[in-house]
Amino acid sequence: MSKETIKISKEVLGWIYDKYAEKLGTAYKNFLLWISGEKEPTIKQAVDLFNKLNLPIRYMFLSEAPKEELKLVEFRTMDSKELDSPSRELMDVYNNMLEIKDWMVDYSKTNELEPLKFVKSCERITDKHIIANKIMKEMNFTFADFDRITDTRVLFNYIRKKCEDIGIIVMMNGIIGSNTHRKLNINEFRAFALVDEYAPLVFINSDDSINARLFSLLHEIVHIFIGIDSLYNLNEYNTFGISNMEVLCNAVAAEILVPDEYIKNEYIRIRNIEKDKSSIINELNNIFHGSEYVIIRKLYDNKLISKDNYDELIDRYKKKYIEQLKNKKSESGGNYNVTLRTKIDGRLAMALNASAENGLISYVDVYRMTYTNRSTFDKLIKNIRGDY
Repeated sequence: MSKETIKISKEVLGWIYDKYAEKLGTAYKNFLLWISGEKEPTIKQAVDLFNKLNLPIRYMFLSEAPKEELKLVEFRTMDSKELDSPSRELMDVYNNMLEIKDWMVDYSKTNELEPLKFVKSCERITDKHIIANKIMKEMNFTFADFDRITDTRVLFNYIRKKCEDIGIIVMMNGIIGSNTHRKLNINEFRAFALVDEYAPLVFINSDDSINARLFSLLHEIVHIFIGIDSLYNLNEYNTFGISNMEVLCNAVAAEILVPDEYIKNEYIRIRNIEKDKSSIINELNNIFHGSEYVIIRKLYDNKLISKDNYDELIDRYKKKYIEQLKNKKSESGGNYNVTLRTKIDGRLAMALNASAENGLISYVDVYRMTYTNRSTFDKLIKNIRGDY
């Protein structure tokens, strides 16, 4: 059986070569023979190659090159070489999240749930303060609530739980499923949002720093309230040269974390004690949950520092940020069940579990959609029930 060959169309082979030539590895020489028609791959060789490239096996049987489109790229924050040809990882995580969103839409309609009125509720508003206030009111928190939270990770989970409470699905991972060899590249994307009045969804790339994840979550929440899908791929330390929409979303996220009124007062207070700009930033960073970049940008937007001061401080922060990412420890280790809980939205998991128990979806599909199995999904549900 291992010697039985399969004919793959030249169009499909050519498409693979154009997109994945550098990943063919030891199969490269054989692949050239297949594409020239001198040889045909055995079934095992073909399956091994498609698995290695993470391509759907069904592509082997196409007569023409696959037509893959990532519609989300239309909503990217800024142009980048990484998104000229989206990675297989981005394609796969997007398709997985799209399936989850669509399932949750059907679930909501089947259970006669009302559409979420806050989705697109700010589509005609351009004032960052008004949008920030509407978001905080809908999600039932104020800036004062942050005072009792000293850890950024705790604040991220706090806001994430608020999303869950109002119906925003938040999923998070730094890899595809549990495959540590398929990392999600933050240079390609930090987060994305899929807008829907029944099941708005935010996906966060957890390979990012915790401060960046917090900002990305808020940025995508703003997109949901405005009503426009988003593929957030902006370097945290660069917000010049982007669209007015993205400037607004960044400004609202920053206003929630670091309100203009508070930072003006704190800056003046600290400046009377400390004159060095870097020291002032450090002091403000101990007060607010935004990253140093958010604080620096806020000071510049409020005309508290000059453009030269801004450029100098951002350059220092950029170097520090890149070094932090290099030294960032992977979060894939530790307690697997706890890690799994951070990846999957609790409300979604409970809805999937209830539907499976009632025979409305197969457990096989539940496990496939959530990258779990019977044991790990059961533990996930028990973990969530313990949280509630």
